[in-house]
Amino acid sequence: YVSNGMIGPSFAFTPNYAYTCKPEDALARENAEDMNCHWWLDVYCFGNYPAFALSRYEKQGIAPEIEDGDLELLERGKPDFIWINYYRSETVEANEIGGINNFEEINTSGKKGTAKDYGIPGSFKSIKNPYLERTNW
Repeated sequence: YVSNGMIGPSFAFTPNYAYTCKPEDALARENAEDMNCHWWLDVYCFGNYPAFALSRYEKQGIAPEIEDGDLELLERGKPDFIWINYYRSETVEANEIGGINNFEEINTSGKKGTAKDYGIPGSFKSIKNPYLERTNW
């Protein structure tokens, strides 16, 4: 126990930008934000899970089991601060039903140029931003 102690989570923030102003790319960006950012931040700050991400994980059978009282407990347990790590942003566009399907695959090598586009079919996929150079990660 630490008198007057504070607690806060660390979060790897990856903002998502729509590739174009087309409505389907705007929706893809919203879905990517739910999966990449709000899945964590909504729980930390609001005590709930974003609907798109929770629905996806429920369909996969990997959603957290939420029991009576869990969300109320999360809502009361808000952090005193959030520590943000920022490594990169993502550019996303709409992903067809039969499109890229490797959301869990990430670059852990740190070798420049080895990062692959990823996505969720019927939702969003990451693409290279033609105006920015990619980092090693």
